[in-house]
Amino acid sequence: MQTWFFDSPDPEYTSACAVALGQSIGSEGLVIALVGPLGAGKTVFVKGLAEGLGVDARLVSSPTFVIAQQYVLPSGPETLHHVDLYRLESSGELEPLAFDDMLGRGQVLAVEWADRFPEILGKRLLRIEFEGPSPAEEDAAREGVQWRGRRARVTAQGEDAESVLGDWAERVESWTSSLGGSGGGRRSSTDAGLLLMLLIGLVGLFASQFDIHPARPACEALVTQSSDVLGTLSAGCWDDVQSASQPLTGIGRLLAGDRIDLNQASASLLETLPQIGAARATAIIRARESRPHGRFSDVEDLTSIRGIGPKTLMRIERWLYVSASVAEASTRSALGGLTTSRRGVGTEHSISEEHPGTGDQRNG
Repeated sequence: MQTWFFDSPDPEYTSACAVALGQSIGSEGLVIALVGPLGAGKTVFVKGLAEGLGVDARLVSSPTFVIAQQYVLPSGPETLHHVDLYRLESSGELEPLAFDDMLGRGQVLAVEWADRFPEILGKRLLRIEFEGPSPAEEDAAREGVQWRGRRARVTAQGEDAESVLGDWAERVESWTSSLGGSGGGRRSSTDAGLLLMLLIGLVGLFASQFDIHPARPACEALVTQSSDVLGTLSAGCWDDVQSASQPLTGIGRLLAGDRIDLNQASASLLETLPQIGAARATAIIRARESRPHGRFSDVEDLTSIRGIGPKTLMRIERWLYVSASVAEASTRSALGGLTTSRRGVGTEHSISEEHPGTGDQRNG
């Protein structure tokens, strides 16, 4: 079980946090228990959650009187179920609503007042408990004094929920830091400057890690001179080191415009890639090991993993590709030795099977 807190100064920030959660949920879905007093922000949170899942937040309203409302999702999970237990006398009143089906695979279930009948939600869920104002803060609010905001305690129970929480926390903490901790879910006017600083930092990081000097016009390709478990450490021109040449490996492949093989990469290597991190890397390895023959068939398979939704996939797929199995490789070889990416990247060649390629060649 993992626990995380976030402080919300206003409803806009609460909604922004919920949007980030929606973007972190994979196609398998998630059960979300929402707890807190009246006016704590539970319905505001579900509106933001719906937006993160691709639903117009204006269509979402509190289901206090109708008990449950459903919203079909455009991608990832199938349906968002919004349930309110406030007026129920017993959990049995949920039976006519096919509540058990809402707990199934591909469903996102958000339950307000979940503490009324906690046993119906099972033990694998994300619990979000909103703190309400103290009596003193309520009195101050009546006099027009703004109170300090709300704190939410988030508890993840079960491996899947923990994976989603890890991804969600990374998202929130990332954009909160970019805003200087100001909260409110507002975009900073200095986003362009921050992006420029990030790019400069990445250039410096690669320069220090890989010891690569500016390529001369005659440098047709980069090859590995030394490496470790994460791949290439130092590289040189193909013309200079032909006698001991090896193609770039691991994270070093990104420097030549290539990608990382999703079926071969270790957790430590995946963790170093932008937008992945430790939680997603662990979930990817676990999912790969559980698949037939221990391999993915397409990068899109990642959306079945909790913590990787369609929007996250769009950010990370640029770093990854899926290698062909032995059987697939034999078939493709018989057809001419070229493979065409299912995602429309184009015809690509394998560097490792022939010779170190140039920056415009991709291994997969």
